[in-house]
Amino acid sequence: TIAARVVDLRVTSGAIRGVGCRLTYTVTLKNGGGTAVNADADIVVTLTKPDGSTQAVTIAAGSSSATASYVVAAAEDALVEADVTLGASAVISSTASAYENLTVGTGSVSTTLSDTITARVVDLSVNTGAITEAGGTLTRSESVV
Repeated sequence: TIAARVVDLRVTSGAIRGVGCRLTYTVTLKNGGGTAVNADADIVVTLTKPDGSTQAVTIAAGSSSATASYVVAAAEDALVEADVTLGASAVISSTASAYENLTVGTGSVSTTLSDTITARVVDLSVNTGAITEAGGTLTRSESVV
């Protein structure tokens, strides 16, 4: 019998907010029925991260999965910005010949990065202690908090 094996990719979260969030990608070896199984031989998967960089992730013989991380590098600001989709994909890059029937099941995943709400307050202050009917000096200051 030919044992079907499938490599699936998943991500820790489908939606994130904020700078510096860590996404964890997991590649899992499954049987034809979708149950995680241990690898008989190492399986090297190439993961393409949202920034286009690649990383070799190895499901070691005797294990059923392996992980890789990606830290979202985005600048925090006070501007309103649209959501951004961060995609990642996986392909089997080597050792596929050791298996009779090894394929990629879920080969791409995405996470939505939503804008964070940063409250900005403008404080206005006026020094009115030096003002009379005869005149005086008015000192005004503004600060953004």
